[in-house]
Amino acid sequence: MNIVLDACAVIAFFRDESGAEKVEKYLSDSQYNSLIHAINMCEVYYDFWRSEGEEVRRKLFKICKV
Repeated sequence: MNIVLDACAVIAFFRDESGAEKVEKYLSDSQYNSLIHAINMCEVYYDFWRSEGEEVRRKLFKICKV
């Protein structure tokens, strides 16, 4: 089953905020194919770059293989 993740869900996952466990379930279960639109990924990129700086943003995107 395809799951399309919103930027807020991805940000919550990486910050271990409310709802992170639901995102983790989708990412870790092989029956789900988790997707994110490029626009939403740009929103995640900008949020981490603005709040955490370039180094954290690079590490995050290395983990995500973007």
